[in-house]
Amino acid sequence: GLRKPERRPLAVGRVRYVGDPVAVVLAESLYAAMDARDLVEVEYEPLPAVVDLEGALDPGAPLLYDELGSNSAFTQESGGGDIQAAFENADHVVRLRVVNQRLAPGSLESRACMFDFDPSSGELSAWVSSQAVYRVRDTLAKFLGLDRNRIRVHNAEVGGAFGAKNNFLGEEIVAALLAVKFGRPVKWIESRSENFQAQSQGRGQVNYIEAAFQDDGKLLGLRVRSFADLGAFLASATAMVPSRTPSMLCGPYQLQAIESKMVGVFTNKATTAPYRGAGRPEATYILERTMDRIAHELALDPAEVRRRNFISPQSFPYTTVTGLQYDSGNYQAAL
Repeated sequence: GLRKPERRPLAVGRVRYVGDPVAVVLAESLYAAMDARDLVEVEYEPLPAVVDLEGALDPGAPLLYDELGSNSAFTQESGGGDIQAAFENADHVVRLRVVNQRLAPGSLESRACMFDFDPSSGELSAWVSSQAVYRVRDTLAKFLGLDRNRIRVHNAEVGGAFGAKNNFLGEEIVAALLAVKFGRPVKWIESRSENFQAQSQGRGQVNYIEAAFQDDGKLLGLRVRSFADLGAFLASATAMVPSRTPSMLCGPYQLQAIESKMVGVFTNKATTAPYRGAGRPEATYILERTMDRIAHELALDPAEVRRRNFISPQSFPYTTVTGLQYDSGNYQAAL
């Protein structure tokens, strides 16, 4: 199951990544807030950091959360078909390591929010740049102790997000808490440097692949062992992305069997969220690098290897060995 340690809007006693908020300054202007911020002094004691995804699982690796006993957040095993038969019947087996680099989305508009609490009615109005307004409402209700029907969330143009604004993070929660505490509207706009440091980032996976295939380039089965960099904590949409990747491992190809193991790993980095495809691009990269490797091993045209493995138009509707249902498609024509 998913191991989700306690996460507070402001770090208490220990920070776990560069950009982890530790204090808040409330002022009537941006410049006054910046001047007050410069007066804040924080003493840090350096601790060993975990920045290597695979090294985070080593027995002697520093722990982000002592109470968990390891840096593993979850292990998901899945698949379908007879993987043993696929490898026994194969003419060839190749192994490769595929890395999906972590990235920062960098939308045109950074995170921004404003909250206005009416003490007389107990109602909170929120203006947010978000892709998940109901998640915003539910998170605010949880942290503020308000009924959901007392919270009204306004969401105008998002200004770019690419998935990163699916999460609702600590800075936004603190702004809402301050609005309730002081009974005045509170606004927070993320700076560009804060955006690169603390906004939800994307991807960050390491995948080890074994592919079983025939002399003609026909792919029979895949074994995939993956490690997903979750960052320092689990936000609302963090674990969703790597948990989706295994189900996408068939892509447009007709595979007989798949065996997948996905491990979610805590590291001393900003948390992750969906980014442009939410697990699908990672699966696509695994598949297409595998197809290129098969073509290289057999000295075949990479396009021809793909044609030989496509699901035929006559096979639709089609159910993959991972359980996904495809209603239509003509991949040969698309290629």
